Amino acid sequence: MSSLNAYGVVQINGVYLAVVADALMEAVHWPADLHPHPLTR
Repeated sequence: MSSLNAYGVVQINGVYLAVVADALMEAVHWPADLHPHPLTR
């Protein structure tokens, strides 16, 4: 059984890393007024 995962991309010292979105959301302080990108609606 396959499952779909959402990923965020972070850049550290010029290297791009994909991070599972759930982990990224726990590690990063998100502003209260964050809105989705218009092209993803």
